[in-house]
Formats: sequence, C-alpha cells, structure tokens
Amino acid sequence: MQSLKKLSTLVFNSKNDSKIHDSFYSTDLISILNLVQKKTPDYLPSYHGSTNKNYKLYGHYIISDNSRFTKSVHNNTLVVTWNGKKKTSVNVPIIRYYNTNLILNKQQITGRKHQYHLTKIGTPVVTQKKGKNTLVVSYNIGNWFLPIMYLVIITWISCLTYAVLKLLKKLKNKLQI
Repeated sequence: MQSLKKLSTLVFNSKNDSKIHDSFYSTDLISILNLVQKKTPDYLPSYHGSTNKNYKLYGHYIISDNSRFTKSVHNNTLVVTWNGKKKTSVNVPIIRYYNTNLILNKQQITGRKHQYHLTKIGTPVVTQKKGKNTLVVSYNIGNWFLPIMYLVIITWISCLTYAVLKLLKKLKNKLQI
C-alpha cells in the first residue's frame, strides 16, 4: 500500500490503509472509486493556452472540492447538485467543452452574458443561490456529425461489400480450375 501512496498521480480520500486495501477486493465496486482518485485528466480543453500546470489545476478544481457535489445521469445529461450556504460564486467540478450546454436552476446560462466564467482548465464558475442548486450539463453534437456518421457507415458497407465480392471471385476461380 505504501508504494501505491507514493504515486503523485493518485489522491486518497482515506488515511486508513486497510480500508483502501480491502476496497480493491470488495464486491462493492464503487468503494475503490470513492477512496482513490486519479488526478491526471484524460483530456482537457486548452482555453487559455496554458497546459503546463493542468495536472495541478485539475487536482485543485476537480478533485479537492468534489465531495460537496452529487452527480447523476438522467436522460443523457449530467445532473450536478449541491447546497449553497449563501449566494456566491462557486466552482463546479466538471469540464465545459465547446458545445456544452449548462442549465443552472432551470435557467440556461451562457458565458456571453457573463452568467459564468471558466477557469484555466474549463471548469465553470457559476453564481449559486442559497439552498439547493442544480446544474444540468448536456452536449450538443454539431450539424456535421450525422452526415459524417452516415459517410462512415456507407464507407464500411462499401469496403465489406468489396471484400466479399473479391473473396467470392477468388473462390469462383479456384472452383473452376
């Protein structure tokens, strides 16, 4: 366990080594995910051109304050809820990508109207109200996506058809010899 704790890419949410160790072998698969988190992002947008300190910023903006927020998935959207003690700005530990839609407390918010701003790694800083807050996060695919997807499908079907026809031609030639 000590060698695992030496990894700077992991964050441990428990100081109890045996609890962490046991979670690796538990039938409750979520337990290890609650106790150990990786602090290396898979992908972060480059909003402000700085990528050198992203790992540290990811640990600060995503991992360190994550326990106050509850996340769930409903109808292909990510729903983030938390309780605010007062009306103030709060960093929400999610990443906003280019076509991401944000709905805070049943109202769509946009960066253009200064309803939120983004940190260097793309986490939105929104104004929470006192009490329960809900942020619904969804992603709009571009208009180009479906035509490209159809083109990919047609290409695969064409390639498979070509391969089958070529194979049939070879088999036919072998049978005639």
